[in-house]
Amino acid sequence: MRITIGIADDHISFLQSMSLLIESFAQMQISLQAVDGKDLLQKLSMSGDLPQVCLIDVNMPVLSGPETVKQLTHEFPAIRTIAMSMEEDDASLIKMLHNGCRGWWLKYQTPEELDSAIHEVLDHGYYNADPLNVYHRRLAKDSPQPPTVTQGQPEGPGLQLNEDELRLWQLSASDLSPDLIRDRMGLSEERLRSLQEQLYQKLHVRSRLGACLEAIRRNIT
Repeated sequence: MRITIGIADDHISFLQSMSLLIESFAQMQISLQAVDGKDLLQKLSMSGDLPQVCLIDVNMPVLSGPETVKQLTHEFPAIRTIAMSMEEDDASLIKMLHNGCRGWWLKYQTPEELDSAIHEVLDHGYYNADPLNVYHRRLAKDSPQPPTVTQGQPEGPGLQLNEDELRLWQLSASDLSPDLIRDRMGLSEERLRSLQEQLYQKLHVRSRLGACLEAIRRNIT
């Protein structure tokens, strides 16, 4: 049975190229194309056979990517969504994730990464495109159920964080600027950077965006 995919992107040439690319993937087919968020929602409302996954551009006219995802998640909760972007824009992509996207794919990444993103979102619920997280999952054969988050050093398995690490993680997953995060933490820039490195190492990520998706996936935001 083929995986059905919907795409929303205001650049027609890219939309057509993406459709051809996805049709070349094994067991995938395009079931819906839209030129902006409003067009996507209208077509979904009239569709008798909804796509399983929708790829949604972050920057679109008429209805922005984050607002499109917010409405789509509310009206069509069975559809899994993946954000697409030309660049790793933390602020916009974090909004996409908080509004319901299950992962992201940067347009300069390989087709193989897109194929993996679609399959992981369907099989495991989320796709973290952070390079270190991808590598770690491939080594660990990531489980759909992430380890529990605990503070201190209790017995048993789990992601063990101290109070400052947990607080930084929650703030990093918000829409606060780096300066506001530092003010909220009340730490020097050097101490904050050191704490961030500790946290990222434990999460197996290298970026704030990767940490944000892990926070959403583990329900600690």
